[in-house]
Amino acid sequence: FFLHPGGRFRGELGLLDPKTAAHVPVEAISGKVLSEHGEVTAIVTILHDQTEAMEKNRLYDELKKASSLLEEKVSDATGELVRQNELLQRLIGKLQGEHILAEPEAFTSKIDGDMTAVQRLSVRGFEDRP
Repeated sequence: FFLHPGGRFRGELGLLDPKTAAHVPVEAISGKVLSEHGEVTAIVTILHDQTEAMEKNRLYDELKKASSLLEEKVSDATGELVRQNELLQRLIGKLQGEHILAEPEAFTSKIDGDMTAVQRLSVRGFEDRP
């Protein structure tokens, strides 16, 4: 400590809470107080409890992990939607080529309506469950 330039020290310590015996992480910052002649008259140490900062870091890391997972799920879902759309477009093209489907807008509109009806039934099925 006394050999450090400027006479300052910064480090981490582990203390125990006397009431709970729980570990308390602290940062210690020490410095020398010198007289006008340059002699050490005192050493001052300030302790900063790092518990809250460590908890914030843990929560931030957890949030980053959850965000990455969500981005991955959105990307997968988007890819699946693109794949389903391509299949639907091919089906519409095939049906048009066979003259089964003359108006693709009417067909997709009917499919959208059917899908909405299926979704409503699914939601109702979940609502009826205990």
